[in-house]
Amino acid sequence: MKYLVFSDIHTFPSEQLIKLFEKFKNYNKICLGDYGPNEDLLKKYKVTFVVGNTDFKNEPLNLSINVNGKKTVLTHGHKENVKNDLLKLYYLAVQYNAAQVFFGHTHSFLNIYYKDILFLNPGSLKNGEYVTINDDVITKRSVFIDWYYYIAFKRKNKRNSRKSWRVFKR
Repeated sequence: MKYLVFSDIHTFPSEQLIKLFEKFKNYNKICLGDYGPNEDLLKKYKVTFVVGNTDFKNEPLNLSINVNGKKTVLTHGHKENVKNDLLKLYYLAVQYNAAQVFFGHTHSFLNIYYKDILFLNPGSLKNGEYVTINDDVITKRSVFIDWYYYIAFKRKNKRNSRKSWRVFKR
């Protein structure tokens, strides 16, 4: 099976989100919270999602699904305090007897194993980061990289060249 996994959409343009969904139309789509005003769009494209700390709903906070034959917990991670450590996330995986945990919230990509459990954070779609999974191969991807280079080039040619590097910081 193929999966498109993303999180923390926030103010990512809806038109670009539709383009991403169309590009990966044959993929199962998973959103790990902070989807902003895009809930209707997620439902239209049959995206499996959990809520984050900036979403207006209270549930579902966690979901347990099967991803390529492995029990997987989906969560945003704000309740598990993932910006500090992954201990509560580990306990969540143990509670669900899961082989994988997909989470967001930190806006940083992470792909590690701890005690035979995969912890995957796709990064932030707002920053252009997402992940695809084909069978068991996880690929970190970046959307519209040409768009970022275009902005950097435009800014670099202005008087204050320091601004040109801001677009590359995450």
